[in-house]
Amino acid sequence: MSIIPKVAMIILVSAAVGFMLGFVQITSVADPTRAQPPFANSVEQRIEMIAELRRIRELLTRQNELMSQQNSLLKEQNELLRKMAVSHQVPADDQNTSTQSTQ
Repeated sequence: MSIIPKVAMIILVSAAVGFMLGFVQITSVADPTRAQPPFANSVEQRIEMIAELRRIRELLTRQNELMSQQNSLLKEQNELLRKMAVSHQVPADDQNTSTQSTQ
C-alpha cells in the first residue's frame, strides 16, 4: 500500500471530525438566549415545593372531611341495621315450637 491513500484517509477523517466539532460549536453558540444555568434556582424550587405542599395539605384536609362524613354515614347505617335486626328477630321459644310442629 502506498503512502498517498493513507495520507488521504487521514486528511478525510480529520476534515470530517473538524466539521462535526465546528457544527456543534456553531449550533450551541447560535442561540444563547435558550441557554439555561447548569443548576436550578434554589429559591424558585423552594417556592414551588411550598406551593405543592400547600396543595397536598388542602387535598388531605378535604379527604379527611370526606372520610369523616363517610364514617358517620356508616355508623348511622349500622345502627339502622341493628334496629331492624332486633325488631325482626323471632323469640327463641316461638322458633322451637314452630319447627317442632312442622315435623
